[in-house]
Amino acid sequence: MLEKVEQVGHFYEFDAFRLDAIKRLLWRDGVSVPLTPKAFDLILALVQHHGAVLEKDEIMRLLWPNLAVEENNLTVIISSLRKALGESTEEHKFIVTIPKSGYCFVAQVNEVWGTRAGFNLANGESENRVTGEVKKGHKQPIAQAKSIAVLPFRTMSAGQNEDYLGLGMSDALITKLGSIRQIIVRSTSTVLSQTGARQDPLAVGRKLGVDLLLEGWVQRADHRIRVTIQLVDVRDGSSLWSEKFDALFTDIFEVQDTISEQVTRALMLKLSGEERKQLTKRHTESSEAYRLYLKGRYFWNKRLVEDLKRASEHFHLALELDPDYALAYCGLADCYNMLSFFSVFLTT
Repeated sequence: MLEKVEQVGHFYEFDAFRLDAIKRLLWRDGVSVPLTPKAFDLILALVQHHGAVLEKDEIMRLLWPNLAVEENNLTVIISSLRKALGESTEEHKFIVTIPKSGYCFVAQVNEVWGTRAGFNLANGESENRVTGEVKKGHKQPIAQAKSIAVLPFRTMSAGQNEDYLGLGMSDALITKLGSIRQIIVRSTSTVLSQTGARQDPLAVGRKLGVDLLLEGWVQRADHRIRVTIQLVDVRDGSSLWSEKFDALFTDIFEVQDTISEQVTRALMLKLSGEERKQLTKRHTESSEAYRLYLKGRYFWNKRLVEDLKRASEHFHLALELDPDYALAYCGLADCYNMLSFFSVFLTT
């Protein structure tokens, strides 16, 4: 059975090449160029930071997070990329080596966005075609950006009410990014006060008075989750960076960690050790307890008596799975506080 879906197509074009950031493919004159996963991660990072120097240490963290590997592994991947692009070591057409520093992608890049109309297949795979493409010149991340809003992620799961998952993802990222002192992050309640089902994201960003928007789409199928995100310049609506993640739902914490880390890299933020620690902090290791917590927060944000009661039920269920889950206790406290307010209000 086929289910029609809409997704965002995102490409980078340079010379005779076309890089598909979502399907993770590189094409040259319409012919697929084979790349290893690490090589693709690297070429995508270089292209997205076109014109900027990527430090070797930063690249190593991107390719091998939480692993200690020798630098010659990076050299091997750079060599394979140059070969795939048809570039010799002496040439500087695409990748330039910056001695004792890192690498820089120097070719002219065009960024392409379009609507990806396609169908989900019964086996969970998808077949897509790209329509409505809009080309524009690639922009550098705004290093001087001082504020950001994370919009509730839109859910794309057909026939399922999983709005709680989209709101939960954005709330988690707001909490993580909020620990960084170099940028102002609008709170979840502030964002929700300005968002609506049919509102233009850029109009929301301007109302919130932020430089950047982080918006996303989340789709869950059985035990897997797909998250597509993009970082947008509020001034002109241009995309600064985008990425797609496919993972088991049990790996949702890792997906959130990766997104928040990549956003900080896109903004060229220098984090302290404590900020890096907060960015990857996890409050529970139970994905099911976390799912129940997200549902609890979803109902709590409705601020109605019956929804607050449903929220407290979900927080209790989360605590049954993880009695040390501090955020679930905070959720219960918020529910009791709000319910006591309603109790006083209704009796006066």
